[in-house]
Amino acid sequence: MIEIIYPPVFMARIKLGNFRKCAATVMQLLHLQNKAITVKICSDAEMQSFNKTYRGIDQTTDVLSFSLDFKEPQSNEDYLGDIIISYQTAKKQAKEHQQSWENEMIFLLIHGLLHLSGYDHETLLDEKKMFALQDKIFRQVTGKNE
Repeated sequence: MIEIIYPPVFMARIKLGNFRKCAATVMQLLHLQNKAITVKICSDAEMQSFNKTYRGIDQTTDVLSFSLDFKEPQSNEDYLGDIIISYQTAKKQAKEHQQSWENEMIFLLIHGLLHLSGYDHETLLDEKKMFALQDKIFRQVTGKNE
């Protein structure tokens, strides 16, 4: 199950059904289709607050992941975790990466899901592995290069 929480301004700017479909595809590619996640789309101000609270960094960022990995008692689903994406930062980065805002949102979702799957980019070797997989999945889902 993929729950998406978003502000009304977000709905007017992206096709939510396509975003959900891409999320499901990414989860399937990562063999996570039997897991549940929540994706929260927020503003830079809200993201800055999350980043300050949970990482001690008083600035916005593009994506945060919170691995929870527990069995939801009410639904008995395996809950993988939460991903938070700043739609404002994604919009800025889309311009920098010369791609659509929707594709940038998908790229950030992939990044977050990889973190929830145990990947990180703390070392150069880990970064190379994670980013190579991230780019491969992005191409598979969108048919585009990053």
